[in-house]
Amino acid sequence: MDEPGPFTADHEAEPEARPGTVTLECRVLRKTYAHLRIREPAAEARLSASIAEVGQRSPVLVVHDADGYPVLIDGYRRVHALARLGQDTVSALALGLSEADALVYCHRQESSRHRSIVEEAWLVRELHGQGPSLAAIGLALGRSTSWVSRRVALLAALPESVQDAVHEGRVSAHGAMKSLVPLARANKVQCEQLLQALGEGRITTRQLAELHAAWRAGDSEQRERIVGAPRLFLRALRDVNYIHPSATITSPH
Repeated sequence: MDEPGPFTADHEAEPEARPGTVTLECRVLRKTYAHLRIREPAAEARLSASIAEVGQRSPVLVVHDADGYPVLIDGYRRVHALARLGQDTVSALALGLSEADALVYCHRQESSRHRSIVEEAWLVRELHGQGPSLAAIGLALGRSTSWVSRRVALLAALPESVQDAVHEGRVSAHGAMKSLVPLARANKVQCEQLLQALGEGRITTRQLAELHAAWRAGDSEQRERIVGAPRLFLRALRDVNYIHPSATITSPH
């Protein structure tokens, strides 16, 4: 029996049907896969400045769905950058592929910007949700089944609230991997409490590491204080280190 799912292309070959570059109105783009990419406002701002100076250098990639609408596959940052400039159109290249095959194609062709492990995990989950087995996904992506399984396990360990924070750029993917994954595995409830208490502001990878290290070293009362007021803890830690560089604390009082 054939493998279920939407993979139909030879992923070792270039897509056969690649019409020329066209100009599309941004408003008609279906941004179905925006959730697979981390938002990076600073990078978008730099790209906006570049486009304002020299224009859009490379087209975004789209496929057309059953209703004929263009579905944005690659180029979400460029579209966001154009929106910042108030531009209504985007240069696009249409791939003659299914959506799943186009996602795989873009993953295999990426060179200028590598996906984080969390983004890879989101891609695996998206493809799996469209039908293919994990083994088929690994084959299509040129990866082993164990590679795919590790990405699935990562998302199982990360609460959705943490994934949302990573997607929005409030928490770095590296910080989530190094500090929030082990924290969530040890105590999912307190991991979510910590993230909620951090609020909407960005938290650095180093700050997350400091919070996780203090949480691991603390007793139950100290852990409650850390997850309940993490930014207060960080301020207290900064003040102590400023006054006594060799000193350490486990919880603010």
